[in-house]
Amino acid sequence: MKKITAITAIILIMFFIMGCDKYHRDRYTGTWEFVVEKYIYEYDDLGEYVQTVHDTTFSYIGKISLGNYEKEIKIRYAEESEISVNIDEDGSFWSSPELCDGIGKDIGMYGKFENNKDLHFYLDFFDKLEISGKYVSTRYEGIKGTKKGRRSK
Repeated sequence: MKKITAITAIILIMFFIMGCDKYHRDRYTGTWEFVVEKYIYEYDDLGEYVQTVHDTTFSYIGKISLGNYEKEIKIRYAEESEISVNIDEDGSFWSSPELCDGIGKDIGMYGKFENNKDLHFYLDFFDKLEISGKYVSTRYEGIKGTKKGRRSK
């Protein structure tokens, strides 16, 4: 009888542990309003930085959904822009270039959920300049998100 109780306890603990990670990610899923600010970095013919120009600011109603992996979530922050990120326990996240879909491969990305309803992240896009051959940041996007309504899947 003690063996059955111990096995039952182990099974319950396993279900609890598996459920914790899902809830950790699940609390962020749903419909979000994103405000995206884009900036362009300009360079001269030698590849020297000249100035930063504010390009656009727009708002988009997007979604955050669960990804396929243990710590992964997907953030659709603009009509044709979705990123997959790995989220830490403290709500911070990052992305490696191979996980990005629709926004190019040469990017730097970092962000954080301030709580269950507010997040911010940035994307830095890198390109090789044709004339100088320098590898530079050519565009920056700052994104703020606010969760709308109740959680949806």
